[in-house]
Amino acid sequence: MVSFSLSHNGADIYNLPEGSIKQRIVHLMGKNLGKHLIDINTKTSVIGITGFIGTPSSAKKSPGEQFFFVNNRYMKNPYLHKAVMRAYEKLLPPETIPPYFIFLESDPSSIDVNIHPTKTEIKFEDERMIWQILNAAIKETLGKFAVVPSIDFDTEMVIDIPFFPKSAPVSPPEVEVNTDFNPFDKDPASRSSYQQVSRRKSYPQKGWQELYQQVQGKGFDEGMNQTGQTSLTHTEQKPIVPNATQRFFQLKNRYILTSVKSGLMVIDQKRAHERILFENYLTGLSMGPSSSQHELFPQSIELNAGEFTLLTEQIDGLALLGISISLLGQNTIAVNALPSSIKASNPEQLVRDFIHSFKENTSNPEYDAHQKLASSLAKASAIPYNRQLEPIEMQDLVDKLFACQHPNVSPDGKPTISILGIEELEKRLK
Repeated sequence: MVSFSLSHNGADIYNLPEGSIKQRIVHLMGKNLGKHLIDINTKTSVIGITGFIGTPSSAKKSPGEQFFFVNNRYMKNPYLHKAVMRAYEKLLPPETIPPYFIFLESDPSSIDVNIHPTKTEIKFEDERMIWQILNAAIKETLGKFAVVPSIDFDTEMVIDIPFFPKSAPVSPPEVEVNTDFNPFDKDPASRSSYQQVSRRKSYPQKGWQELYQQVQGKGFDEGMNQTGQTSLTHTEQKPIVPNATQRFFQLKNRYILTSVKSGLMVIDQKRAHERILFENYLTGLSMGPSSSQHELFPQSIELNAGEFTLLTEQIDGLALLGISISLLGQNTIAVNALPSSIKASNPEQLVRDFIHSFKENTSNPEYDAHQKLASSLAKASAIPYNRQLEPIEMQDLVDKLFACQHPNVSPDGKPTISILGIEELEKRLK
């Protein structure tokens, strides 16, 4: 065991004493994670597996707490990562990743470390067998610690047994018998009293024609891409938002669909909201502090040393956007206030998503400090996928999107809008 320390710009980031692997994980990743770690220990003739995995409740949307080591050497292995994720299947919230720190012990002769220049990617001789062993070991560990979905008994199917008072008279049950019933009689008239329990209901056929109603939209300047779909670019004239009578539909709780003159317009709801928030945040950073709503009970959040340092460097910019954060020491912060534009029911998740977005925000090297801050916060606070929107919410989102300076792309340059042209639709339906 050795001690470890790290300094940055004269400030101590890490100062870690000697300790066990679990203690080192807790020191680096935070005490909160330590409460959710489960030991994993499996020995076979093919591979030895030790280390720690997290409970499903410790899973996060952002990666950064997933580590593989083989013979005490760090490695990356997307194939084995899938084995871990498959073991957690149906246990995790959508789009989250559980933490794991897994150490593999293998015969060095069965490992090829020369498949990548950085030597961080490793090829095993019997990778499929290791995949199965790892998957089974994690499932066994989760089951051993009762980290499995509980049985959900459908209360709607429970028979309601009424209370029977002791003083009530006891009477034999009444039995009704149809003396005319003959199971061998082929005449349906004699069985007219039979009620089919599973008889199919008939529903009025109304409103279906509305699905085919052509809603008129205003024209767009279009450019045809290689896939035959029309998409909008920066250089084209800014499209005009459809009128107030336009109908909007949501697909897979991810896309907003509406009919326009040239075909079917598809809007990515998350990217569209990111663009709206990005431009709003840039305006807020240039005009001064934004109004905010104070939290009745400020929530304290424990971060690891790297996350705490990153947030400390951005705390003044976040304050301009209405996010008030107090530094409590020992890598702990408190969120005191949030801007009214952010509908965050979980301030901790917002903070963690912002940190992850800020770390990953390298798609546009031309962004200055304010643009990077605004882009990261926009990605963290935008409407997520898998959220159902009401018609008025979709209308409001589209209105605000087309009021932006650059409605066609998200802050990281991905398209927000695509139009499937009439000709392409006709071609597909032939």
